[in-house]
Amino acid sequence: MANVVNLPEDIIEDILTRLPASSVGRFRCVSKPWRARLSHPRFVKTHLSRSNKRARVLVLMFHNDIDLDGRLYSLDFDSKSRRNDSVGIAKELNLQADFRPHVRGSCNGLVPIVRGDNRSLLLFNPTTQESNELPVLPFANPPDSARGITYGLGHDSGTDDFKVVKLILQNGITVRLDIYETKSGCWRRLENSSFHSYYFVSGRDGIFVNGSLHWLAERKDLGECYMKIVAFDLVEEKLREMPVPSDCVPHCIGAVLVDLDGCLGIIFRSKDINNVWVMKEYGATGSWSRFATSNLRVLCSLGEGKILLNDYLTRYFWCNVQDTRSTEMRLCGLPQGRRYGYHLPLGTFVESLVSPNSSNANGIRRLMKSKRRDR
Repeated sequence: MANVVNLPEDIIEDILTRLPASSVGRFRCVSKPWRARLSHPRFVKTHLSRSNKRARVLVLMFHNDIDLDGRLYSLDFDSKSRRNDSVGIAKELNLQADFRPHVRGSCNGLVPIVRGDNRSLLLFNPTTQESNELPVLPFANPPDSARGITYGLGHDSGTDDFKVVKLILQNGITVRLDIYETKSGCWRRLENSSFHSYYFVSGRDGIFVNGSLHWLAERKDLGECYMKIVAFDLVEEKLREMPVPSDCVPHCIGAVLVDLDGCLGIIFRSKDINNVWVMKEYGATGSWSRFATSNLRVLCSLGEGKILLNDYLTRYFWCNVQDTRSTEMRLCGLPQGRRYGYHLPLGTFVESLVSPNSSNANGIRRLMKSKRRDR
């Protein structure tokens, strides 16, 4: 009979931090001590720092059934985990979706989801399926006339906290800016912001890259409109402008910001083609370069130079931007056929163990402080 080798606990922990978050979740079921260890803020933080370097990008999908309530699925296009890289595997999530939800970006595996009435907002981790419904804003809303709302979720590295930014717009102009912090569990209003100088598009939510949330906006100057990228630094809570690639602006009929493998990207949509640009060096105007071109709808980046495309109906493709090779994806696990309603991609996220509840964020911060005191 072979001898049983007992590995030191630190080696076991080191091995587990290198596994995908979904695999670690299964190990949490081994015992209560293992669950406590794998839920510890130090483990979660170490796992996140390592997983961000090899993150699997998944797509959050909404399926509306004619006979049943809507359901949420995570869709895995990670080709390295399967021999057949033309298959997307869907997994139903345990989150009631009797409304058509709106996904408002993502950060470190957390996804803010807004109910259809724009009043209820929750933070959701599709990997662990934990959720946290945010409190209702304590402030009175401005008049409803021509009002719109746009959101952004990001991480404040200065306080190691997650922040939800909510812009309330009237005729495209920001009339109020509210910030929710997971540690305090409270909303606060940011006064005297310079957001009111810009015209925003309602529903186009902030993209979190390099410590800032980014929106596309227009600034009116001398009667002319100029498209700009507005960056909101979550540490300093200040705005700054960034230019867009000038080559595509005169010909585009629409534009949207995206996260391309951790770099800021922009998709210019014209009548027959979509041009994707990426800012290779953050903040450097001259570092904009063309990333991809396609006549299909560009949904998101899947990492490693791949993008997910859609034919504006029900067919999905992934494209390798290096050789422009496209492969149609076969979706497994989603109800198919007209009588089952429709499915709709909502956004992307990376696997993580980060909890949407404030206690986890508080624990991470206390741990980092205690480690600094021990040095």
